Amino acid sequence: MNIANDRIRLAALLAMAFLGAVLPAPAETDAPTLRQLRPGEIGLTCMLSDGTEQAGIISHSTATHILISDPSARTQRIYINNVIELTLTFDPATTDALSDLPPTEQRMEIGRVLLKRRLEWLALVVFQRAAHDTPGKATEAAFHGRQPQGDGDATTIERIREAYEAARVLLPPAFGGEQRKAGATLADRKYTCPSPALVGANLRRAEAWRDKAATITANVHLIETEHFLIYSAWPKSDDRALFGIYERLYKKLCKQFDIPDEENIWAGKLPVYAFWEKADYMKFAMETCGMSPAMAQGSAGFAGKRGPFSFVVLGPVYEDGGSKQRARKWFFELLTHESTHAFLGRYINDRHVISWVNEGIAETTAATLVPRSQASRKLKHAHRQMKSRDPRSLQDMLRADHIPLDPFFYGCAQSLVRFLIERDREKFIEFVELIKDGKSDEQALKQIYGWDQRQLLALWARALGR
Repeated sequence: MNIANDRIRLAALLAMAFLGAVLPAPAETDAPTLRQLRPGEIGLTCMLSDGTEQAGIISHSTATHILISDPSARTQRIYINNVIELTLTFDPATTDALSDLPPTEQRMEIGRVLLKRRLEWLALVVFQRAAHDTPGKATEAAFHGRQPQGDGDATTIERIREAYEAARVLLPPAFGGEQRKAGATLADRKYTCPSPALVGANLRRAEAWRDKAATITANVHLIETEHFLIYSAWPKSDDRALFGIYERLYKKLCKQFDIPDEENIWAGKLPVYAFWEKADYMKFAMETCGMSPAMAQGSAGFAGKRGPFSFVVLGPVYEDGGSKQRARKWFFELLTHESTHAFLGRYINDRHVISWVNEGIAETTAATLVPRSQASRKLKHAHRQMKSRDPRSLQDMLRADHIPLDPFFYGCAQSLVRFLIERDREKFIEFVELIKDGKSDEQALKQIYGWDQRQLLALWARALGR
């Protein structure tokens, strides 16, 4: 941590959920300045996603926003999701006291100062985040060492310890679904709100699997986003792109199923294990996830569950003679597809969604988020093939536990899902919710759209111009 004569700066990446893979260049403006702080005051300077900066004295913070009094004495509300980089500034006396401490104890003391000022959420960010390089403009900085010894206030230190442990499982601080009204209908209950104990257990398992991955390849490092824990063995130069596409994916899926994207559908954060070498992927899939050698050899990635623990494992997708750029595009498509399966596994409940609907949603999401993707080519291929095929030939696909691993069938599943969404998006949400409530896809189709499977195929084929 850099210590200046009159202030200490704490750079903390708080949120980048609304940023794409390419960050806009900051505006060419002078940074706002703060007056000298009075005892007990904490100043803030932050860069927002549009490149502008704001500054002021902090008066309050929550999980969604920070209130400051700006240099003109106006109250400003800064939303966390718009913050790229945040700098905290302390009064001269606090700065002098901090400057005498070793770096690890400085971080701890900063958290204590925030906690004493009743800025609990900012304190939790400090305690929870371990210092490491992250994609974007800032470096996450936090206490990640021993507790200070000596004459410290034992009660305060215990509060800090408890806050640190709570932050590891409670961030993002607000679990979605807690505000649901009593007697909510199925359509209101979008997912099961997890307990802190369950979230903590999932986090410990995710970290244990991370340790197993680290014994296979030494390159594994964490990319932590608002909703994902990405344990990546890919080069760190790809971190920013991974960060951006995952949060765009989460926002897209929430929008599709009418879940506010400030809510968190996961039981904590979804762990993703991404490998660079095929041998590493296969070893992890077989030894940690229990996959058969044939499946590990023949797959490039998968979404899985172990009880309440959901996860995604991704392998290398580049081929001999292929370009790394092409491989990365396919990799992003794969992670989008498999993470969509994980999302559907948490949506409403963990009941299975029939294959053609599940794969159709995953392919639609991949085609939407990854330009010129294989999912898009599968869709075009299926439409060409359907010009000369009887739509009734797809009835076996609609009944299959797993649709055939063939581009034509994946393209047809995507096209059918798109057809239902375009006919009525709200009805499509109800259709999936009824499947999650235990109805068959044909029962749900009949109840929501008024069609059986044969009618669906006939109307779909007619819409394709057949």
